[in-house]
Amino acid sequence: MQMLRSLTVLSFALLGQAQESDELQYLSLLQSKAQMLMAGNADADALSGRHPLPNLAWWGRIAHGFERRILAKAKIASNKAEPVAAAGAEQAVRLLDFTSATLVYNNLGGQGPITTLSTGPAPQEIRYRNLVQGSAVDLVVTADSGYTAHNPSRNGILVGNGQINAKSGTEAHLTFKFVEEGTNTPYTMSLFYITFSDLDERHGGAEAERIKVSGYDTYYTNDDLAISEGSKTSGTVTFESADYGNYTDNFFHPDSPSPTQLSHAVTFKFTNKANFSAKFSIEEHRDFHAGRNILFSGISQLVFCQEPSVYLDFANATVTTNNLGGKGPGTGASELRWSNIAATDSGQIVDLIAVADETHGYQPWNVSQNGLRGDFGHINLFCGPSQQWNSHFVSKADITFKIVNTGTNDTAVLPQFAFVVFDFDQGLHEQQQEYVEIGPNPRGFDGGVGYASYIVTSTSEVVITNAQSHGKRHFAASTHGTEADNPTTSQNMARETADRSVVFTFRNTGEFKMTLGITATGHDTGRNFMFSGQDMYSMCD
Repeated sequence: MQMLRSLTVLSFALLGQAQESDELQYLSLLQSKAQMLMAGNADADALSGRHPLPNLAWWGRIAHGFERRILAKAKIASNKAEPVAAAGAEQAVRLLDFTSATLVYNNLGGQGPITTLSTGPAPQEIRYRNLVQGSAVDLVVTADSGYTAHNPSRNGILVGNGQINAKSGTEAHLTFKFVEEGTNTPYTMSLFYITFSDLDERHGGAEAERIKVSGYDTYYTNDDLAISEGSKTSGTVTFESADYGNYTDNFFHPDSPSPTQLSHAVTFKFTNKANFSAKFSIEEHRDFHAGRNILFSGISQLVFCQEPSVYLDFANATVTTNNLGGKGPGTGASELRWSNIAATDSGQIVDLIAVADETHGYQPWNVSQNGLRGDFGHINLFCGPSQQWNSHFVSKADITFKIVNTGTNDTAVLPQFAFVVFDFDQGLHEQQQEYVEIGPNPRGFDGGVGYASYIVTSTSEVVITNAQSHGKRHFAASTHGTEADNPTTSQNMARETADRSVVFTFRNTGEFKMTLGITATGHDTGRNFMFSGQDMYSMCD
């Protein structure tokens, strides 16, 4: 059995937090109706066990329960105010993003909850809009005539998930179809992931749930769900619930660290498809005559767990060039190169190089700090009385990190990897505040020079806002710290270390751009930026 263990602790937030059952029902109904009204009733919203982190996993599970109780209110507030993500909230870049989706119609099988519009009967479908990043595409879900809802007000969106309710003892034959926005014209998606979650049952196996999916390329699961038919390569498979579940483990989020949530989920990968079919069924039980829900969203942590990844191992790397921005302490090319930092599946040895953008330049305070310190890469940055001197940003450096074939400058594209920035802290009196700016990948969750997702703990001290640079996020320290409290290892992290760290994940790329900066202070000084890789296979065992 595979279970998310270590970086699960660094995963967190937009997880679903638990509310009382009646409040949840009301929230779901209110959200559905409000979204339709706002649109005039017609157009209504991505790791195996060599480096475990047992202490953080425990903290992550404890924090999980607390987070559930505040999510609904935080979700509403996040739509109105800056920063875009408070400490303890996660933003992820994905091809399908149900957190930004809106409902156009919500009348699956003609059973509502909104059956009529000002223009007449509502189409018998659920239509989601704004969930396909960068494309004018809707997702339309329809049901065959045998569909029966127990509580149709549950249908629609539930905190970053699509949701469909069905009556116990029935089957819902569903078709998921991508279409050009506002039409029924099929739109072929070159690649997408769909995660079905909340596959659970009542105590004793009552009202067990099943999901049968056809047309996929492969699937990802931690093997806790039972398979009654099919396989990864058969193109059709049926998963059965195998464990009790209730509202307290709902609201699945793609970076959920909860082993319970992941044990109730399966992610399917599709390529070159405009539609696929699924059958959601619930066993009838003589003592229960209610209904249950199935949730669905985009890519999940299950994919990041199981697809090939590369570990950037600073502990075994060697600094072969140490001359970032031409400032030394070494000579040679104006770069900082960590050689032998990783090997690809094909055996190719790769290096990581850092190059400073000449536009803003690079100014260190103590250049001897650059290079390696144990498990960590180090870059030292000057911090002065002001941000600029002779039109150079002396307390800021735009750095391009590039993975290359060893000894060359030829880019090596890696399938996925993690890059962790540690020790976000600041000087006394809120001066010398360290920050990092980096943007999400605008082309989806892979490729490009942006991150696929970022992950922080639920108790993170890192403040996350929109950067002044268009499309970037600003990750800033909020707590005083000195060299005495710097982490000593990049893998077995204490809680304080994790709370001052951000994990960035990257997919199908060999380059990313990141700004390192320190807010101006009253005197000349400097601070260090610490970073390492993360063994993404250590997320699962």
